[in-house]
Amino acid sequence: MDILAICGSLRAGSYNRGLLRAVAEAVPEGVSVEIAEIRGIPVFDEDLEAQGWPEAVAALRARAHAADGLVLGTPEYNYGIAGPMKNAFDWLSRPERGGHAAPRAGGGYAVPRNPFMRKPCALLGAALGLGGTIRAQLA
Repeated sequence: MDILAICGSLRAGSYNRGLLRAVAEAVPEGVSVEIAEIRGIPVFDEDLEAQGWPEAVAALRARAHAADGLVLGTPEYNYGIAGPMKNAFDWLSRPERGGHAAPRAGGGYAVPRNPFMRKPCALLGAALGLGGTIRAQLA
């Protein structure tokens, strides 16, 4: 099983990157965890999306589609989800270009509409405050 762990912090000494590394070290045999960075992803813009996925977005989407599961590690900024993580989530959650994928016989879609569909996802976070990242996770 291949897991893609997306770090929602851009800071070099990020606690969340450390938390994702700990997750990667703790998984059982047969499970791999790759940590993805989101630096370089442009701010979501439907006009930009209409021109095609920007290279950094296309690369992250491809990695997320290929993964068997996703782990999102986000810090909490101002009582909510970190802006860089929200931006990455906005890009990832978009349906494939050309609109929604066509339904297939028996239910479901021939191509997943976004990388979150039909796979387990987890959200976690680390922070120094007493509440950790609870409000970011609620958002």
